[in-house]
Amino acid sequence: MWGRWSMAVYACLCLAGVLLYAVGQLTSGVAVVGVTSTAAVLLAVRHYQPRRRNSWLALAASLFLTMLGRIVYDALPGQYGQKPLTWIVWLIHLTTLVLFTAGMVGLARHTRERTVTLVLDTAIVVLGAGLLFGILIGVPYAIAPAGGIWAAARIGYVARDVVVIAATIHLVTSARWSVSSALLATGPVGLVVYDVLYRLGRVRGDFLQQSPILLGFLGFFVAIGAAALVPSMRSFDEPDGEQDLDRDPRLRLGLVALLALLPSALLLSSAVDMAPWVRPLVTAVSTVILGLALFRLVDVSYQLRRRVARERIAGRATADLADARDSGGVTAATERAAGDLLAGPVQVTVGGDVPDVQPAAGVVLVGGPTDDGRPAVSISGDPQRINRVRAPLASLAQQASDALERIRLNQSVIKYASESYFRTLVQNATDVIMIVDQSTVIRYASPSSLAIFGAHVAPSLRVTDLLGPKDEADALALCDRAATAAPGEEVRAQHDWTVRAPDGQVSHLSATCRDLREEPSIGAFVLTLRNVTAQRTLERELTRQAYVDPLTGLSRREYFSERLESLGRHVREDGKLGAVFFIDLDDLKLVNDSYGHNVGDEVLRVVGHRLQGFTSGMPDGVESMAARIGGDEFAVLLGGASTEAELAGTADRLVQLLGQPVQVGGQEILCAASLGLATTDDASDGVELLRDADIALYAAKNAGKGQWRRFRRSMHDSLAARMELRTALDRAIRHDELRLAYQPIVGLSDRSVVGYEALVRWRHPRRGALRPAQFIGVAEESGLVLRMGEWVLDNALRFASGWRGNGRRPDPYLAVNVSGRQLVNTGFVDMLRGKLADHGMPAERVVMEITESTLLREGNAVWNDLSRLRRAGIRVAVDDFGTGYSALSHLTDIPLDIVKLDRSFVSSLVTSAKQRQLVRGIVDIADGLDLTVVAEGIETEPESAAVTEAGCRFGQGYLFGRPMPPDAVAADMSPNSRR
Repeated sequence: MWGRWSMAVYACLCLAGVLLYAVGQLTSGVAVVGVTSTAAVLLAVRHYQPRRRNSWLALAASLFLTMLGRIVYDALPGQYGQKPLTWIVWLIHLTTLVLFTAGMVGLARHTRERTVTLVLDTAIVVLGAGLLFGILIGVPYAIAPAGGIWAAARIGYVARDVVVIAATIHLVTSARWSVSSALLATGPVGLVVYDVLYRLGRVRGDFLQQSPILLGFLGFFVAIGAAALVPSMRSFDEPDGEQDLDRDPRLRLGLVALLALLPSALLLSSAVDMAPWVRPLVTAVSTVILGLALFRLVDVSYQLRRRVARERIAGRATADLADARDSGGVTAATERAAGDLLAGPVQVTVGGDVPDVQPAAGVVLVGGPTDDGRPAVSISGDPQRINRVRAPLASLAQQASDALERIRLNQSVIKYASESYFRTLVQNATDVIMIVDQSTVIRYASPSSLAIFGAHVAPSLRVTDLLGPKDEADALALCDRAATAAPGEEVRAQHDWTVRAPDGQVSHLSATCRDLREEPSIGAFVLTLRNVTAQRTLERELTRQAYVDPLTGLSRREYFSERLESLGRHVREDGKLGAVFFIDLDDLKLVNDSYGHNVGDEVLRVVGHRLQGFTSGMPDGVESMAARIGGDEFAVLLGGASTEAELAGTADRLVQLLGQPVQVGGQEILCAASLGLATTDDASDGVELLRDADIALYAAKNAGKGQWRRFRRSMHDSLAARMELRTALDRAIRHDELRLAYQPIVGLSDRSVVGYEALVRWRHPRRGALRPAQFIGVAEESGLVLRMGEWVLDNALRFASGWRGNGRRPDPYLAVNVSGRQLVNTGFVDMLRGKLADHGMPAERVVMEITESTLLREGNAVWNDLSRLRRAGIRVAVDDFGTGYSALSHLTDIPLDIVKLDRSFVSSLVTSAKQRQLVRGIVDIADGLDLTVVAEGIETEPESAAVTEAGCRFGQGYLFGRPMPPDAVAADMSPNSRR
């Protein structure tokens, strides 16, 4: 369809250019035809995608420059033949000649053995045509008035015509004939005819600018543009078929002979008035051409001898293969013939031992599993020798494969010659076996046809009477193909046939046919029908399961990825945006834990239904699809959006849609969704696009529930930095690069140290000292907090086991921070008790600190472990109390010993009376519950006095001491210490 429409439009535009010329608009006509033909070549290259793309582009450039040269020349002031600045046009024409020659030579086929022939023929053509044009046109044209550089330019134009003729003849005689090659030859011929007539007119003093000869010039453009638009323009990409040189050398040899005799004819002719100095030149050129012609005859003789030798080898091989009675005889005959062709070592493998592989450069492979099970024949040897005679070797391998097939068929005929054996086999076969003539009239149908067709098949019916209309043509074509195939070769139908029985049952049949008309016992075509209905149903079901999520009905990740890649290419070509929305249900785990997985599955089904409705409601021109990526993750793909604002609005609607309550069994379930958005502006392929959307989702989840974020490059950089930090932290834990510091906890009344809180520190090799807030989050996300926490416990307990009071106070206790992931990890309590025993540390001197937010988030998951810790004698403290805005009533539910007030309370006690009343109330409640209160973050004396006045007996902060290394702690506890 594209070819017909494009050719019609092209013809109309070219006709418009010719009409412009006819009405006197010469320059406009050339411009229209030149631009149209150039555009036609470029569009054809884009549509047909030829492998010799650069050659066609060179021809397109030569068309454009030819047009440009003509327009520039017409635009120059002055009369034709007397215009200034003509050298600009000469340069354009020289560039055009180079591009045209490169394009034509690039489209021609070349082989290593043909090089000598091509060189000889090209030299003869150039010398002969050049001599003719030089005597008839070049010399008279050059000696015309205004010589000098003008004379050189005139000779150059004649030389250009010679090169164009040589390139055209080279292409025509080396390429396969096609409509495209014929048009490619016609265009340059028109150009040369125009140029010759124009130069002859110049010699006579007539410029012929408004004469019909310009049609030859316009034909140059029209023919080459048309040559690109026809589908056969791709025939230049096809391999040469490995044929011998000069498949039909008569045309080439005739041209060579004509041009070789031309100089002699010129010398003998009295019609040509030549200057005395020209005749010696003609004689010299004639001598050279004669010598080249002699070399060409020697080359032809060599080619003929080689061809005759190969034909003798092929004849002997045909006779030997016809006499072969088994695979061994076929192998021996093939090896002899292949060895003679290669004139070197060769290896031949026949039969089932040949693997189903793509043949290498040094292998000729025919048949095999990929060729309908045809007997395989492989011929291997030196790659260079193989490539020189690949065509004869391929023919030899084909004959050997045919011989093997003949032997196999003979054996099969012998095996099944017995009519009784054949009848028994057919009667009990599940496949339907029919004997039909070439018109598909049934002569016999096996009893198994009853199961498929629902009735016995009458012998007078045609096979096409049993099939649907769309299968009739394929049935007739199957018999035709079997009739032209090798004797006994099985030919398969193009597609499955569909049969509907009288009871409405539909069956799908796979059909094969053999031509056994030469077999005396059969004398017809044997049609085998296999019922593949169950197989096709299973294939469809497997395909559906592979691409569709059974729970939600949405596409799976695999199909989504395929569509993502395809859409990415299309939207970039259209100049519009494509986008991926990566969605994660925030609270599905809580729903599963609270209501059970059946309710969670129902939530997923509702979400899938909502996403299907959302994508189906997209406006026209916007391609969309939704998929379940896995678990509680979904993705929506949009293609065809125009602006970022449209995508932002779509993201808002998606978040609102998925945030609506879900009704399950009379219960209203709230399950918010977070969303990450990425567009094709951010990624080069589908993998990057999905990754970017996932990164944006990560940022949205960090911002809170029910949020969406647009991917920014900084997000990727931040994630990469976190991954780098995670790797470095893992290395730091493994190589014991972390350090512990200890901050004192004091009694506010006498400033005596009652305990130390162990704080982890890390000096990064490149970033220096990092605050815990910079790497604790990474440790939590990656799970490294488990190993890091165990390292902290082990080192802190080892160091604290040696603490002793200085005689004026009891031994201080050790406080260690514990994450929620450590507490919910199975075996944490037992691990801690084991380490206490290993280091000889009394349990009552150990306090486990856990943040208030972790206690409320994890709930019962950690409260049971906290109870076990307290039963083991280990005290439990809630850290940062007050930051989570929890009710004070939680203090009665959670198994605690110590409440650590957050610094946000302490820092405002001095200036806020309400805050002092609130802290006093917390302390009173804690005292009533027998809980110890420790005020954190005390940095000034007024703050210390305020918390003391509020009833708090213990404190911690920079006022009493910053985190200290272990040796400073040891000095702090010495008998000489002032504490």
